[in-house]
Amino acid sequence: MARVAIYCRLSEEDRNKANPQADSESIQNQKSMLLGYAGQQGWEIYNLYSDEDFSGSDRRRPEFLKMLADAEKRKFDIVLCKTQSRFSRELEIVEKYIHGLFPEWGIRFISVVDSADTANKGNKKSRQINGLINEWFLEDLSENIRSVLTDKRRQGQHIGSFALYGYQKDEKQKNHLIIDPEASEVVRLIYSLYQQGYGGQKIANILNDRLIPNPAAYKMQHGSKYHPAKLSSNGSCWSYTTVIAILRNQMYAGDMVQGKLRKVSYKSNTLRRTDRNEWMIVPDTHEAIIPRQQWLQIQAQLDSRRKPAKSGQVHIFAGKIKCMECGRALHSNLAKGIRYLRCPASDSCKKLCAGCCIQLPQLEKYVLKELNKLIEQYYDPTQLQEQVVVPSRWEGKIKNVTSEKESCQKRLAEIGTALKNMYLDKIQGTLDEELFLELSNQFRTEKRLLEERSKTLETQLESLKEQAEKQASQEEIIQKYRSITQLTRPIICELIDQIQVGKKDPDTKQIPIKIIWNI
Repeated sequence: MARVAIYCRLSEEDRNKANPQADSESIQNQKSMLLGYAGQQGWEIYNLYSDEDFSGSDRRRPEFLKMLADAEKRKFDIVLCKTQSRFSRELEIVEKYIHGLFPEWGIRFISVVDSADTANKGNKKSRQINGLINEWFLEDLSENIRSVLTDKRRQGQHIGSFALYGYQKDEKQKNHLIIDPEASEVVRLIYSLYQQGYGGQKIANILNDRLIPNPAAYKMQHGSKYHPAKLSSNGSCWSYTTVIAILRNQMYAGDMVQGKLRKVSYKSNTLRRTDRNEWMIVPDTHEAIIPRQQWLQIQAQLDSRRKPAKSGQVHIFAGKIKCMECGRALHSNLAKGIRYLRCPASDSCKKLCAGCCIQLPQLEKYVLKELNKLIEQYYDPTQLQEQVVVPSRWEGKIKNVTSEKESCQKRLAEIGTALKNMYLDKIQGTLDEELFLELSNQFRTEKRLLEERSKTLETQLESLKEQAEKQASQEEIIQKYRSITQLTRPIICELIDQIQVGKKDPDTKQIPIKIIWNI
């Protein structure tokens, strides 16, 4: 008596379960049909293999793999399925097993609904056509799914299985992220430490010393089914790479960033990294953990790539200080307990650069004095009228431009309606051709001028809003740092674009210093 292995499969899209613990109705129907068919043929049931929630293109189906292993050991004589697509939708798999290995192993393949039977040599072409059709189905399905996901990404919807560290999925709004109170504090700590001058590895060491779990460990500790592709040997420890990845991630500024990885093919789970210009970035889709201005400052610091000292910190002017002679960045040196900043070019070629050198405490004292002087001057009532446009003036200008733009839009709508009515009057014969053309040309000329004016006003409005925002930001910064007594790296990064230091004057013994402010 022939021994038969019955194989059933259900895709996620076919699922229709009343009880999640029970077999779905579709699987039950498949089993019932195939058991009845095997009984009618008088075959012995060796085993029933069943995969649920698996695509026909998934080669890692557990019961499918178990059945193939048993087939190779010749534990049964026949593989029985409802349709060939239940076995696999991939033509490559159909050819490999149904037309290749199964005949070698002495195993017959039968699918009931589409009458595929390897014992019938005459329907091989039919089986191959079925395989080709199933292949096309997979390709179309893959494209449809990709299209839907791409559209969601463009709308700024989060489509990942897991939320970014620092966030959690919003239970009230699908595809939306909200801040995770616990993890977000760690993210803010990382940014704060970096602004203070700590390097990536030093920050990782601080987090490890405080026994703070890394993102992967944190997710698993909080009940997530997240399993990293590569489990690091140090378990829940932080690393330099993880810290820098968090500092570089634009999502912490409130923007949705997706599409960094893409599947090579619908047949493969291999992912490739995409170029940045292929990423889908949608601004302001969720609440920011890090204010945008702070995030941008951090990116500028990361781009400068300053090397930390042995303490794990960089000096407060790192990446900001240049030689006035040759434009090179000054290097930090420690001599007799005093830190100096000097130009490295003078060591290699005196002809190219005369060289400059200044004590770090001396530079700090000078910059602090100049900063306080600038702030006091900025808030001098006699200077304020000349240097600052008061907010009410910005508001007035923005209001006037907005009002004129709205008038243009209103008039454009009126012209559109008038042109439509004129056309209807012409069709009905109440407006002659000559008058229609004359009025139409007048309206179209006015419409063109209004559209040009509207574009100009839109540009003006954006410029005014940007200037008003910049002015407000500057006033906020100045107010924040009034009467400071000690410089810190965050202050330097926020207020100073560059500091230039020249060679000491041999007569006056003065070192020329030029500060380029961000305000």
